[in-house]
Order: sequence, then C-alpha cells, then structure tokens
Amino acid sequence: MIGRARTNLRAEIEDQYEILSFLVSDISSHYQEQVDDVEEKVAEFKKVNANEDYEIVSSELRNFYAASEICDSRCVQSRQILFCAIFAYYETMLNRIIVSYNIRPCNQRDAKSMVEGICKFFLDKYHSSLEIENLVFINEYCRLLRNHFMHGFLSDESKRKALCNYSERFGGTTYYSDIYYEIVDNSFLVKVLKTVLEILTTLDDALCEQRNE
Repeated sequence: MIGRARTNLRAEIEDQYEILSFLVSDISSHYQEQVDDVEEKVAEFKKVNANEDYEIVSSELRNFYAASEICDSRCVQSRQILFCAIFAYYETMLNRIIVSYNIRPCNQRDAKSMVEGICKFFLDKYHSSLEIENLVFINEYCRLLRNHFMHGFLSDESKRKALCNYSERFGGTTYYSDIYYEIVDNSFLVKVLKTVLEILTTLDDALCEQRNE
C-alpha cells in the first residue's frame, strides 16, 4: 500500500525482518568465512609441503582437518538456529495479526492453521479470497523442516517422507536417509525470510485496507 503510515504491527514486522536479515548476513557468513579460510590454508600447506615427509605432512593436515570440522559444524548449526528463529518470527507475527485485527475464531496451533484461519475469516467477512503465494514452501516444507530441527527427528513416517519430497522439490537442504538435514547455504535462509515477509505483508495489507474502507 503506497503512502501508508506504519502501524505498530507493521513496525514489528519490518523491524524484526531487518534484524533477522542482518543476523543471516553477519553470523552465518562469519562461520562460512572461517570454513573458507581453513580450506585455503590446507590448500596452501599442501602446495608448499608437497615434497616433505608424508608422516609429518599428514600429522599437520590432521590438525587442519580437525579445525575445519569445528568451523563447518558451527556454520551448519548457525544456519539451523537462524532458520528456527525466522520461523519463530513468522509464527509470532501471525499471532500479532490475529490479535490486531481481532480475528475470531482462529486456530493458533501452528503457522499453517493460523494462515488458514486468517484466510477463512477474510472470506467470511469480506466475501473475497486472499491470494497468497508460496504457502506450500513455507507452511509445509519449512514447517516440517523446523519441526525436524526442533525435535531432532520426525516420528511420523509420512511426515518424514513428505519432508524428503519437499527437499527434493524446493532444494536448499541436503539430507541423509531422511534422518539428518543440513541447510546448504545462506541463500536458503534469505529466500525463507523474504518469503515470510511477503506473506505477512500481504495479509496485513489486505486486512488493513478492508478495515479502513
């Protein structure tokens, strides 16, 4: 909505988005830089010591590889933590929308239920459907991935299979036997965060426009 004044709700949505954007670019990039730095040192060491004694070179390389594993683990874990923080932001802002626009009744069990409740409320009250893009990506794929990270494992076999299928469809993660998942790189976090913002602002814009008519 062009020229719209920023409400308290909109301020929360936009400001928390900016904070999370900074964290994604700063924290996860920091650990990726550490991984890249160790890999460069390994390559340089191998080049300089190509003709040295094998045992000595192997011993030193083990130290590099140990450091590399630590950096790589921190890089993976930082992405996982940030992803869960982004999804928590999504759920929190959906709750804010429900309270701000007095949307009743609404099942607030999870993000998927909240969006469905908001869309039903909008249709019932304003006799118009909300057109929201990328709901399957966020409310199905990302929701299952968040649950996997939070609980360590999806106990329901059908949900594990669904998560594997979504991973192959949307990308951004790699998995091993539907048990262990890794976020491939920061671009996936950026995509998730931008998509969440688009969904939240679409809902807020539509509800605000109807309320102000």
